[in-house]
Amino acid sequence: MESGPFDNYTVQVKPEDGFMDLADRTGCSVQGYSDEALACLRKLPLEADLPFRPSLRSAAVAAADQGYFSPVIDGVELVATPEVLAATGRTAPIQGVIIGTNRDEGRLMLPSEQTLEGAPFPSKRQFHEWLETMWPGYAEEIAARYPPASAIDPAKYWKASVNIYTDAEYLCPSRSSGHWLLRSGKVAKERVFIYRMMYEPSYYVSYGRAWYWWYFCKMWVPCSAMSLRFGAAHGAEVAMVWAEEERFNETDARLAKLIVTWWQQFAESFNPGQAGNFVWPSFSPGNVTFLVDPDPSGVPHVEADLCDFWDWVHSVPYPPTQHKNQQEQREWEPWTFDQPARHHVNKIIV
Repeated sequence: MESGPFDNYTVQVKPEDGFMDLADRTGCSVQGYSDEALACLRKLPLEADLPFRPSLRSAAVAAADQGYFSPVIDGVELVATPEVLAATGRTAPIQGVIIGTNRDEGRLMLPSEQTLEGAPFPSKRQFHEWLETMWPGYAEEIAARYPPASAIDPAKYWKASVNIYTDAEYLCPSRSSGHWLLRSGKVAKERVFIYRMMYEPSYYVSYGRAWYWWYFCKMWVPCSAMSLRFGAAHGAEVAMVWAEEERFNETDARLAKLIVTWWQQFAESFNPGQAGNFVWPSFSPGNVTFLVDPDPSGVPHVEADLCDFWDWVHSVPYPPTQHKNQQEQREWEPWTFDQPARHHVNKIIV
């Protein structure tokens, strides 16, 4: 599970939205969205025989860009979001699992979502408005845990935002996913492995500049946003897993050899084992995360305090939907995995 823990946003909670969008894009919604629209869709060719005529393929591709086509929570085959199913032990038995994220996931993901006004140089007001939109009622508490590293850096709130996004959506849910699997008993305790990619490959430097040019530079003219570090952003490790050697410098190639060895050995034995001089430890019993870089190491309790906080903000299973201010007011306090989850606001991204 690379750059993706058990989550709540890769499933369709409202599949009707996808059907209506597909019908709209093909012209099949003229008479509404009932049986007539379905009959119209069934008559369409997969490929259009003339330019600009509607086809199922072009419409499905366009609708998929909106995230509509993914597993459906239908109450039969899929009865809840993946994170709820995992948190309650409703997963299939497995022989082993690797769960991992990259240190700078948000540096790629946040620009594409375009939810932070003023990025990559947002004001303090824009930063706090984004926090309140994403995690209603928790903006002040979150901001207090991610103070800007430099008061004079014009991108200070951008950098805080990408760290917040990465921890909330990737790093901490991966830790929770490992805990849920261990608690479920559906996988051997020594066969759960968690990693965090720390290394920025050489080929991702130019990719990052192009990414920021595309999203942040006005009228496609190079701008100062292109100088921001991309780091180990979302997808940075993929070329290494697939050994795309033509893209590597010497350090990339050395790390890629280790990664390929670990992945192959896991595929064979459900244990990444040893590559070179480096042994990948299991997550249990010490909550050990394997930090992947040219000199990799296992580190226990990575960002434990922050992840305890995020588990508190977004507790799973979900409590009844309720705004924080409608609940009993209380300050955040650390809690261990063995304690019951505190029930707070449910953040579902759809």
